[in-house]
Amino acid sequence: MTSIEDKIRSAATRNHELLGVLSMTDYAIPGFENQKMYIADLENQAKKNAAKLASLKSKHLVELREHEQYRDSIVRRFMYKIGGKKDKFEARAAKEEREYFDVLQEEHRETEVKKNLESALAQARQASAELEAVVERHKTAQRELNSLYNDIFSGPTPQFPEEDEREQAFTSAQVNYHEARMRAESQIHAIGMLEQARQRMVNALHAMQDALSASRLDMFGGGTMADVMERNALSQAEVHISQARMDMMNAQRMDGAIKDLPPVKISHGNLVGDVLFDNIFSDMDFHEKIKRSNLEVERCAQALKQEIQGAQHRHEGMEGELRDKERQLKDTRTALQAVREMAFERTLNGSSGELELPPAYGEQRVVM
Repeated sequence: MTSIEDKIRSAATRNHELLGVLSMTDYAIPGFENQKMYIADLENQAKKNAAKLASLKSKHLVELREHEQYRDSIVRRFMYKIGGKKDKFEARAAKEEREYFDVLQEEHRETEVKKNLESALAQARQASAELEAVVERHKTAQRELNSLYNDIFSGPTPQFPEEDEREQAFTSAQVNYHEARMRAESQIHAIGMLEQARQRMVNALHAMQDALSASRLDMFGGGTMADVMERNALSQAEVHISQARMDMMNAQRMDGAIKDLPPVKISHGNLVGDVLFDNIFSDMDFHEKIKRSNLEVERCAQALKQEIQGAQHRHEGMEGELRDKERQLKDTRTALQAVREMAFERTLNGSSGELELPPAYGEQRVVM
């Protein structure tokens, strides 16, 4: 029968290796759990986005049909004209065109959201797969270490109450570390979403500047092309802001302290009216509306900057807490290993009585 001494000597090297693996892979378990929640949230968003896109495509076809009926109906135009209701026809045609382009624009926004969600999901799944491999390594090492200790400390160990005490302290430190790690990981994801929103807001500001440039050109006789350039730039700005709000919503799921962005109204004017009644006064009026919209985008960008700073400050606090929990985890693991080694030594020496315990984790000197 293998003696305790032989078991201890044969297990010493492997025990050291396994503790090293656990120390290097502690981060993976909370990171993997957080990643799974993030993926589930993205998949839920993708499901809602798919349903909304399907609804918009159906609505798109209806609005297109109604728009073309008014745009291409010579007979209907003639009937309104001879009835002295030409203005009413033009207003109805403009309404149908506006409703069609509104649906088209919303469909475009949701299509961009779909692309972003697909990209985010691909990246999240890749990161999850990498973390899962590390988690499996951690679990394998933990199972082997547990088996090793169970082989040595099998059955009740009332003769080693000190070992039980240190094991309980280690288990508690492990739970606290995992919770702190999950909070810090969530905050990192939140900041990543905020930074992505910031870039989208930068793109929105650039689009607003393009709209202002096109508007100035329109005031100096830019014609229909300038009108189209204006609307295209404004539409792009609105898409970027919509995407930034989606990023903010994702960030808020991970950090409830993040506030909503202030509302932004992008003025689009009336394309049909501007083409039919284009003059310097309408161009100047629309230019002022674009300037007001630009100020709202700038205020929104400033609010986002403040939210990023607040999230980074909270992350610094979480990182400090995580470092403390990590130190406690390492110290309790070291203390547990030390008391077990002392138990081994007492068993080998045949001594009795209480163990001379090493310092508790707060006083333990960690040998690197």
